[in-house]
Amino acid sequence: MQDVLAIQELFDALQQAHLSSITREEERGMISFSSRRKAIERVGMPEVRQIIPELRPLLMMMRIIKEGV
Repeated sequence: MQDVLAIQELFDALQQAHLSSITREEERGMISFSSRRKAIERVGMPEVRQIIPELRPLLMMMRIIKEGV
């Protein structure tokens, strides 16, 4: 019985570490995307700047779908 509890504790610890890693990667991705967007808005060509507003709804949908999973 103790073996089962030890295995469950190990699994829970690994699962939590994995979920934390995913959260950190998502945060890094959002920061990176935000930085790129700001740079494009500062120096980008007008055609490139027009793409950014079109991407926002797509990114919101991706986030909603991901959170729903």
